[in-house]
Amino acid sequence: MSCSHCDLHLTCNCSYGGFTHVPLVTGRALSLDLSFNGITVVTDDDLMGHSRLRVLDLHDNKLATIHPLAFDSLWSLEELDLSNNQLTVLNHTWFKKLEALQRLNLLNNPYSRLGSPPLFQGLIRLKRLMFGGWALKELRRGDLCGVPELEELTVHANNLQRYDSGTLGNIWPLGRVTLRLHSPFLTNVALAETVLSDVSYPETPITLKDLHLVGNQSVQPLRASAQKRIRSLTFHNSSMSDESAIGFLEVMDGVPVSYIHLEDMVLTGEGR
Repeated sequence: MSCSHCDLHLTCNCSYGGFTHVPLVTGRALSLDLSFNGITVVTDDDLMGHSRLRVLDLHDNKLATIHPLAFDSLWSLEELDLSNNQLTVLNHTWFKKLEALQRLNLLNNPYSRLGSPPLFQGLIRLKRLMFGGWALKELRRGDLCGVPELEELTVHANNLQRYDSGTLGNIWPLGRVTLRLHSPFLTNVALAETVLSDVSYPETPITLKDLHLVGNQSVQPLRASAQKRIRSLTFHNSSMSDESAIGFLEVMDGVPVSYIHLEDMVLTGEGR
């Protein structure tokens, strides 16, 4: 199988092509979009000869297997999207040759942990990192070893059950942070508070998604952010009761917040 949908800028759009394997594409390609296909595996030679490739998009396939050496020839790769696939285990050897990588998306795959040795150890130019999903259960100290700074961090951890203090705490400077922490906010306040403490800085805008703020207790994790004097906070796709709204104002009292944004919020009380 081959894909010839490449333009003059050497951008190859092979999405929605019905491919079940990585198709043959010109070795001169700079960008390769393979999203929304039925690809289940990437072999060790599927991407051989693509040393010029800067963008590889494999999101929304059925990827369950990636050969440990599959990306070894992609020395110029700057963006890699593996989101919305079937990867149950993440392998650090996938990324060991990707020293030019700046953006990595691993969201919404059924892995329960990032694994060891540290997954991102060799990604010295990484600026934007996205990981997690419904199956993510634990984040351990050392998981993000080798990630010194980020412009953007997104963590989907609605079902997170274990978090080691400091796991996200060594990333600095840290730009915009987006967190999904539905279950921890409801059932494990201490865990949610520890996560927020590790990513809260005055200069770091924080977005919290999927929260159900139903009582005063549910807003207590935000004390960690308040203590760090955050200035920008966004709630998205969440709900808030009268009691939790009052609790939120009490928690943030005296904090020099200059920006609060509520998007797709549902008020579950009466507005009192």
